[in-house]
Amino acid sequence: MTAASAEPVRRPRVLVPHGPWAQRVRERGGEAVEADLLRVEEGETPALRQVIAELTGRAGERPWLVLTSARAVAAVHAVAREVPAPVRVAAVGPATAQAAREVLGREADLVPERHDAVGLLAALARQAPALAVLPLSSLAAATLPNGLRDLGWEVRDVVAYRVTPQPPTPHVAEALATGRIDAVVLTSPSVVTALAATLTTTPTTALAVAIGERTAHAAREAGISLAAVAPTPEAVIDTVFRSTPTGDER
Repeated sequence: MTAASAEPVRRPRVLVPHGPWAQRVRERGGEAVEADLLRVEEGETPALRQVIAELTGRAGERPWLVLTSARAVAAVHAVAREVPAPVRVAAVGPATAQAAREVLGREADLVPERHDAVGLLAALARQAPALAVLPLSSLAAATLPNGLRDLGWEVRDVVAYRVTPQPPTPHVAEALATGRIDAVVLTSPSVVTALAATLTTTPTTALAVAIGERTAHAAREAGISLAAVAPTPEAVIDTVFRSTPTGDER
């Protein structure tokens, strides 16, 4: 077969939430199908600004900034351009640690082996009790703040952002049902909530790939069958492109 008659390689079609994930897919040569799965709104910004100011003012005590998502990192950055070095940073997983490094310029001092609230609580339990500031989602369970309080920590938890999951449009659901989407990237438990009904009731050949054990746990709890779990955005995209088929454009 000559180069002129070679059949074109089909670009994998990957369902992602609106945001930076689409660019990651396109940079790898894939086709991003963006879905508006989450409505994210500002949280209790004055309260967040106040607790971050307290964190900064007490930096000499080496308090903890406890980050449970990349959105929490962004919320902190919106009210404080930097976090003083004496403040220690705990991140729930590699993706959140990466966001802290890229957005706040801070390396995480602690990343648990288990990437969820239970794992983070267990890791922090091995530290001496201290002041801990927790910027959280409106959907976050009380596992982490209450657990730290029970251990004698001084906890400041605040709703840093509000999230409302919303199901995909009928057009996206149809694309899943008709095999026109090769992979679905589950980027957070909130995205799992938004997609759960569609993915568990619609026959689809799309592979579901989750970032981190926290999201994977939410997916399994929702009854979603996972093809893979990867720890960082780059690893997720690598996994998607290794796993999806190539061939003719549909």
